[in-house]
Formats: sequence, C-alpha cells, structure tokens
Amino acid sequence: MQLALAVRPAVAVAAIAGLFTISAPAGAQQSVEQFFKGKDVRFVLSAGQGGGYGTYAHAIKPYLEKHLPGHPTILIQHMQGAGGVVAANWMGNVAPKDGTAIALIHRGAVSTAPLFGAQGIKYEPPKFGWIGSMNSEISVCASWSTAPIKTFEDMKAQTFIVGGLGPGSDTDILPNMMNNLFDTKMKLVTGYNSGGAIQLAIERGELQGRCGWSVSSIISTRPDWIRDKKINFLVQIGVDKHEALPGIPLLSELAKDQETRDIVEVIVLPQLMGRPLLLPADVPADRIAAWRAAFDKAMADPGFKADADKQNLEYSHVSGQRIEEMVKRLYALPKPVVERASLAINRTDKLQVSKKASEAQTVKTALQEVKGGGREIVFKAGSDTHTASLSGSRSKVTFGGKAGERTALKAGQTCNITYLGDKSEASLIACE
Repeated sequence: MQLALAVRPAVAVAAIAGLFTISAPAGAQQSVEQFFKGKDVRFVLSAGQGGGYGTYAHAIKPYLEKHLPGHPTILIQHMQGAGGVVAANWMGNVAPKDGTAIALIHRGAVSTAPLFGAQGIKYEPPKFGWIGSMNSEISVCASWSTAPIKTFEDMKAQTFIVGGLGPGSDTDILPNMMNNLFDTKMKLVTGYNSGGAIQLAIERGELQGRCGWSVSSIISTRPDWIRDKKINFLVQIGVDKHEALPGIPLLSELAKDQETRDIVEVIVLPQLMGRPLLLPADVPADRIAAWRAAFDKAMADPGFKADADKQNLEYSHVSGQRIEEMVKRLYALPKPVVERASLAINRTDKLQVSKKASEAQTVKTALQEVKGGGREIVFKAGSDTHTASLSGSRSKVTFGGKAGERTALKAGQTCNITYLGDKSEASLIACE
C-alpha cells in the first residue's frame, strides 16, 4: 500500500506533464533557424527592373540568404503601382505575418503618404516591422542636358516636364510640394512603371527630367550621365548635401521663411531611410530580431561591399531601430505642422498632371539571354538590345499556343514579346 502511494504521485505528475506537452501550441519551441530552414521567402519590390530599388535588392539578396538563420531561399517579386502603395497595401493586409515576406518599398509610400492623407492607404507605417535601410538618401531634381532648364531659377521661370511613378512616390509628391511652396512650374507625367522607364523617356525626349531622383540611383544605373554631363543637377532634397554635389543648393536653403523650412524638414525627413526594408505588422519578435541581425551582418559582409562597389552602389547602414524611431517621430508631430505639410503635398491647383498612356508593342525575335529562372529576358528589338522583366502572376507565357512557365524560357527560342519598351515588364511571351 505504501508502495502504491509512492508511485501514484509520480504517475500523476507524468500524466499532467504529458497533458501540458500535448496541449502546447505547435511550433512553440521551434527556433528561428528551424522555422526558416527549407522555406522560400517572398521579397516584394514596389519598383520594376532597371531602377535603383531593383539594383539594391539584387545586391543584398544573397547576403540576406547567407546570414538569416536557416538560410531560406529569397525570391524577388515586383509589385509596382501607385508609387509603392500597392506593395504597401499587400504587406499591410495580405502578406503572411510569420517572417516569410519582406519588402523594399518607396520610402514616401511607407512614411509620409499616409500621414498626409494619400488615397487608397490601407496600412499604418508605425506598425510595420522595420529591418533597416541600405543607405540614407539624398534626392535631386535634374534635367536632361538639351532641356532649357539649367538651374533652380529656370524651374521657376518656365515649364519643366518631369516623370512620375505614382501618388505615393517622391517623383509625384515633391514636384507638387515645390510648385506650392517655391512657385516652380513643373508639369508631371505620371504612371511610369519603373525608374528605368522614366530614364528611357528622358533619353527619348518625352520628358525633360525628373524630380525626386535618388543620387544613388543615378550613380548605380546611369553613371555615364554624370561623367558625360548629360544631366544638370538643379536642387538637392535631403537633410544634408551629397558630398559629390557641394555647389548644388539644398531645397531648405532656398526657403523664403522659417515656416517653409519647417514644412520641408517634415517632408524630407524620410530620406533617412533611402531603401527601407520592412516586414508586416505582428511578425513574432524573435523573427524580426533575426531579420535585423541578418541585415546588419549582410551590410557588413565584405562580399556585399565588394559587389556594391563593382556596381557603383552607394551604401550606408541604417538600422531598423533607427527607422522605427523616425517613423514614430513623424506620426507624433503636432497636428498644425502636419496640416501645413499636408496642404503643401495635397494642394493640386498649381501642378498640371497627365497620365502616361500605355504604349504596348509586340516584337517577334529570338531570346538572346534568360536570367533569374525566367525573371528577365534579353532580346533584339530592331537594332537595339532590350530587356524585359517577367512577373510570375502578370506575365503570360505560352509555347505553341499552350500555357507554359517562365522557367521554361531558353535562349534561342523565337517568341512574340508584348511589352511597354526597354526595361519594362512583358505582359505576353508567346513562343513557337
């Protein structure tokens, strides 16, 4: 009897422990490394191929894979629209909240656009999980060498036709703000699907320049434009001047009074996060910490620095914590300051805006090169070599009239390619 009494409590304890083990949430003891091992991570970009955002994303991707515990495969997906708002809405409402979706989104869309009342916003920037930024940014207004606009004063004296990506981007926000506060005479043609498309339109003479143009993007994608003086730098839009442009004025230096300077400061503060990487809201804290640590290590990796230097990429590490603090500061500003800045952003009577017309073209040609498992194709269009990106969801691929996958595309195949021009996204690739 005594033996039975001695055994029963032990059995009861074991049974209770078993009950707790069975009822514990699945994966509660799973480490970050175990979670990410063997998984695919979706890396969403709010920009298309050929611009600065895409260049930076491809540069950092292998080093994030290297340093994130579990070493998942990172798949880049382009999700353009409304200057970053489409991608931000997806991250805010659709993306999985487990750490398997990250994004690189236009800084205006995930900072001041919601603050200033932009339409179609379905997310709250302070709730995102901020990973970090690959640089702090300085933007400029610049004109093509043959355009009559050579200085900031010229921008006030005559019409300056610039290109835009959509309502959440600096390309659309800054021209409107400057027309309102500085009496510039910019005319905006918006709706381009990438920075590369705007650059091509400038080369073709469809546009005279661009305002809200990252210096780092110009250096990484069109260094010859600086070297050969194909563009004129008109004004810098940032907290500090770029070291390579000491003679070009800061916009804040041109403000007529302190109130204008205060408004400009609010609007340019997000330049701190030149290329912001973020997670959806409510991702577990240990996975946010893992992403931040992986990003910090990737930025310090000698391999990344060597690759970035080869591509003329400017880089400077900005931590996720610092971005988080900056965004919280923005959303804690006094209401009168926000209202004045919002008026400068949203008043539209001084900016003439037109929408870029869709100019889809179809060429029949042989594929010269297929990159990234079908994510980008290179081909001849007339005498020119063009590239086009392919979306897994938006681009239709067929072989002999039957639906196929972009991964089946090979160099040498003859295809009809429907796209909007060099460095745009192809809507149809119909191969023989």
